[in-house]
Parts: sequence; C-alpha cells; structure tokens
Amino acid sequence: MGDGIYTALSGALAQQHALDVVANNVANASTAGFRADRVVFGQLLAGAQADGAPVDPRQTPGPDSNKFVKVEQNALDTSSGELRATGNTLDVGIQGDGYFVVRGSGGDRLTRSGNFMMREDGALTSVDGRAVVGEDNHPIVFPRGVKDIQIKPDGVVMGDGQEVGRIAVKNVSDPAQLLREGTTTYSITPGAQLATPERVELVQGHLEASNVNAIAGMNELITIQRSFDALQRVIDTFQQIDQRTAKDLGSRNG
Repeated sequence: MGDGIYTALSGALAQQHALDVVANNVANASTAGFRADRVVFGQLLAGAQADGAPVDPRQTPGPDSNKFVKVEQNALDTSSGELRATGNTLDVGIQGDGYFVVRGSGGDRLTRSGNFMMREDGALTSVDGRAVVGEDNHPIVFPRGVKDIQIKPDGVVMGDGQEVGRIAVKNVSDPAQLLREGTTTYSITPGAQLATPERVELVQGHLEASNVNAIAGMNELITIQRSFDALQRVIDTFQQIDQRTAKDLGSRNG
C-alpha cells in the first residue's frame, strides 16, 4: 500500500480537529469576552530537511521529511470584539490590549470578560467567583452598603465618592504564553511576565462581545466539512484499490 492513504488520513484527522475548534468558536459567538482559537497546520509535503536544505518534491522524500498533515497549534485570535452597552454598573469593557486579573483558589488568571458581580462582603468578582485584582495586587473590595459605583477609564474604582482601588489590566508579550482554561479564562506559561499595556481604557456599563463572526464561522464549518468528506473519499478509494490489488494477485497466484 502506498503512502497516499496515510497522507489522506492525517489530513482527515487534522480537519476533524479543526472542525471541533471552529464549532467551539461558533458555539461561543455570543459569549462576552470570548476569543477564538485558530488552527495552525503543518506542511502537507516536505518543505525542508532536518539540515534546512530544501527538498525536491519530484524525488522520494527521505526519513527527515514531513509527508503528513499535522496540527502545529491552536493560536489565540487576539483581535478585540465590539464593545456593547449594557447599562449594568458592574459591567466593564477593555478598550485596547490587556486582560483583567482575577484570583481564585488556583491562583491568578487573565480574562477579557468584564461582567462582574459584587459579593456580600463587597468584593468585586468575576461571574465564576474569582476576585478582581487591583494594581496594588489586592482584590477590589467596596465598603458595605455602597450605593454609587464609578469605574473610570484609567481603572480607578470609586464607591460613594471614595477611591477603593484601581483595576489591574495586564498583558503578556506573546499570545502563545496564554493557556486557555475554560471559556474566557487564561493561565500563563511558566516564566511568562505580566506587563501593563501602554494604551488601554476601561468603559463602564459595556461588555466586549465575542470576536467570533457567527456567519463566517458557519461558512468555515461547511468548508472544513467538505474537505473532510473529500479526504474520506480519497481514503475509501485507496482502500478499494488495495482490496482489488490483493484480489487480483490472489487469483493469479491461485
């Protein structure tokens, strides 16, 4: 049996992975603060040998070549979603780069989802109960019974006219350092350093919409499904050829 069936199989598996990723993107098209994943594929045929020398595709690929499709990584799409007004005092959108820092039992995490809540003790939290961290590395906590809450563009939080903290907005130098945990929350790779973005504004009463275009996502799903079906037909054809060859050789030897 030739290598073609394995190339087609690797392509089908890669398309299946892409289908799962894009389907998850589309499913979260209405999730505030969600950022899509994009699948990065490796080369189908050899592009270079281990020593960096180009490979002549007309020649039989050597052992160092890459003949199959592979998923290199899921790359985070860091483009911003649209800021949409909600009228909710505790909703906060980020205009620019960066992420809110939220703290839970597992440590600090990053998120673009700013649909915050207030606990009974006055702590500002994410919807999953993580405390929103301030620039002083302490959680933002309002005085009990606070009535008037203001969140200024620079992140300063006011409660009844008194400053109670400043919401921290941090970023990493490379999006690949962000590791998705759940839907809108990220941890960072070991050794990655957080920094404060130079240009960022917080907008009270707004939430950042998902950066997924549902219509474009559906079109992408259709394209991937068609590619998968085509590769499946290639695999079936190779199997039929293999079966026919085995049958012909068997009848001749018999």
